[in-house]
Amino acid sequence: MTPSPIEVMRPFPIVVDPREVERLLGYVPGRKRPAPPVLARIDEMIGESRELIDARGCYTIRELPDVPASGPFRGAERVAYCVCTIGRRLEDRVAELARKAEPLRALILDAVGSASVEGVTDLVNAAICARIGQSDLFTNRRISPGYRGWPIAAQQEIFALLPSRVSGVTLTPKCFMEPRKSISAAVSVGRHVPHSKYVTICGYCDLRDCAFRREPDRPQPAAAGP
Repeated sequence: MTPSPIEVMRPFPIVVDPREVERLLGYVPGRKRPAPPVLARIDEMIGESRELIDARGCYTIRELPDVPASGPFRGAERVAYCVCTIGRRLEDRVAELARKAEPLRALILDAVGSASVEGVTDLVNAAICARIGQSDLFTNRRISPGYRGWPIAAQQEIFALLPSRVSGVTLTPKCFMEPRKSISAAVSVGRHVPHSKYVTICGYCDLRDCAFRREPDRPQPAAAGP
C-alpha cells in the first residue's frame, strides 16, 4: 500500500439520530428522556438542518517518516489524517435564532450540528478503514488534536497536509477551526496497532461518568463512496 493522494468526499447524506442529539443536550442514555415538547422540537430542528448541512470530508494516508514515533501513534506504520465539516450555514442559523431570542431552538440546532459533523467524520473514517482493509494492516480508533498525548498545536500539521482550499475549513492562529462544526482527526494504521471495529473517541477518555459519553460505543457505518 502506497501513501494516498488527498481524497475528497462530497456530497453525501447524513442521517441524524435523535437519541444522539438528546445525548449532546445532556440527557444521559438509559436514564432520562426529554419531555414531549422537547422531543417535538428536536424532530423539528433535525428537519430544518437538512437544508443547512453541506457535508464535506477529505483524508490522506501518510507513511513513515512523516508519522510521529511517540504519543498516540506509537507502533503505527502509517497515519490517515482527515478533516470534516458541515459548512457554515447551520451555525449561522444558530446565531440567528439566538438573536431572535429563541434559545431552545438555537441550543437544539447546535446539538444537531454537532451530531451531523460526527456523522460525517464516521463516514470518512469508514472510508479510510475500507481502504486499509484491502491490505494486511489494521486501524485504531480515530483521535483528534487535544486528546490524550496529542497537543492541539498538531492541528497545524494536519492542515499542512489538508489545506483549506481542499477541506473547506480554515485554521485560526490559536488552532481553532472555522466553520466551527468541523472535526480534524487521525487514525493509526499498522500491523501491530490495537485495532477496533469501533470509531468513537470515548475509548481514549477517562471521564467515565461524562454525560456526553457514547454508550454503547458505535460500530463502523458502511463506507460511503468518494
